[in-house]
Amino acid sequence: MKGLVDERVLERHGEMFAARLRKRFRHLAPRFKRRGIDAFRVYDWDIPEVRATLDWYAGHLVIAEYVREQTADVPWLEHMADAAASALLPDVQDAERGARLHLKRRTTGKRGHRYGRLSRRGCELEVREGDHRFWVDLESFVDTGLFLDHRETRALVGQQVLELAERLGRPPRFLNLYAYTGSFSVYAARAGAETTTVDLSKGYLAWARRNFELNQLDTSKHRFLEEDTARFLSGVREQRQRWDYVVVDPPSFSSVGNLSAAALDIQRDHPRLLEAALGVLAPGGRIVFSTNHQRFEPDLRALSRCAEVREITTQVQAEDFSRRAAHRCFVLSI
Repeated sequence: MKGLVDERVLERHGEMFAARLRKRFRHLAPRFKRRGIDAFRVYDWDIPEVRATLDWYAGHLVIAEYVREQTADVPWLEHMADAAASALLPDVQDAERGARLHLKRRTTGKRGHRYGRLSRRGCELEVREGDHRFWVDLESFVDTGLFLDHRETRALVGQQVLELAERLGRPPRFLNLYAYTGSFSVYAARAGAETTTVDLSKGYLAWARRNFELNQLDTSKHRFLEEDTARFLSGVREQRQRWDYVVVDPPSFSSVGNLSAAALDIQRDHPRLLEAALGVLAPGGRIVFSTNHQRFEPDLRALSRCAEVREITTQVQAEDFSRRAAHRCFVLSI
């Protein structure tokens, strides 16, 4: 199979890629500019032969190839990057273009595959999402610190927390599990919540604190806990701590932070995980559960006896991810 992508094929792929990028960017950029958003997806494997994604971050391009055997021995990703730069950065001088291009490679079909650190030098950038600000790192890891496909989910959470605060007449208690860099917590805190942000990574929690500071939020009024989610839920349930709003956005697979000694498999483990989350939910509270497991099949029948369960995937699907749902999203209310 190797060697099937030759110079002629490279040129054809580059031309198709550039044409698609121009069309999509002309459509999306003005719409997001009106909303004060400068980080969005321009290309999402739209053309079967061009197996890649391209995200726009305030004038920087993050291009990720889904690796395959046919391109192992050719500079396919580098050629697509050149095509992307000519399409989207035509006025940027060649000497500066290299600093605006960030190339990555992703795998497909590998259960539980984990990506390590790609770079020690990093490339930090502040990006806007309406009235919110976030730090992203375009070089150090495959993921940048902000999941663009969750943009509308974050907006929904922020709006619902705001409405909850008005209804309760006090700051809602907000819990963010598997919090990553704390973007959901930022939205909740900006809406008036007292937030608890839980993640097993000290580095990501430090990143979350910086996101709070970037949004002029006083971190001393919010909690950031470096803790295993399962142990945390077990401990706070025994202490009878309760939250009004909980976000649960776990990885599809993980060797740490599970409800048992076994590795986390969200397809297998989501009923128990959500049952534990319901155990710390205050009366009238709400859970937003999301997963990016590509073949996820929900098993929420048992939970539906004690909570109202509703799927909201289409409601929170961002328009720049309209070709396919990047995640599935559910609301559980009691």
